[in-house]
Amino acid sequence: MDIFTSLNKKYFPINGEFKISLNKNFDHIIPNDFHFEKIFSEAYKEVYVLNDDENDKLYDKLLSDDNNTHKILGYPYFTQDDPRFDEKYSNYVILLLQINSDEKVLWGDNGVGNFFISKNSLINRDFSKVLYNWDFCC
Repeated sequence: MDIFTSLNKKYFPINGEFKISLNKNFDHIIPNDFHFEKIFSEAYKEVYVLNDDENDKLYDKLLSDDNNTHKILGYPYFTQDDPRFDEKYSNYVILLLQINSDEKVLWGDNGVGNFFISKNSLINRDFSKVLYNWDFCC
C-alpha cells in the first residue's frame, strides 16, 4: 500500500499532480527568516539610518506577497515563525522546495509548506534528513 492510499485525501494539501517549470528570478529575505538580522539588518543599518516610520514601511514591504510563491531554493516565506530559530533546526539553512497555497494547493487556511536541508547534506546528496514545515494564517 502506498502512502497516498493511506492518507485521508480530504485533508491532503495538494489536489493533483503538477509539472515544474523553472524561471530564474530575484528573491529577497523576509523579516521573520532566522537569518534576517544577520544578513539584512546589520548591512542596511551601516548604509542607512531609518526613523521608525521608514523602518515600519520597509518591514511591511519585505513581508509583501512577492516572496510568497512556489520555488526551489531562495529565501523561504512563512505565515508564522521560522522553525529554524530553534537551535536544533538551525543547521537547515537551504530551502529545497517551497509550495505555496493557490487554487490547487491549500495548506490549512492559505499557508505554505517548506522543505529545508543542511549545506553538508546537500553537498553529499543526502536527502535522508530534511526539515519539513508548514504553517498557515490564523
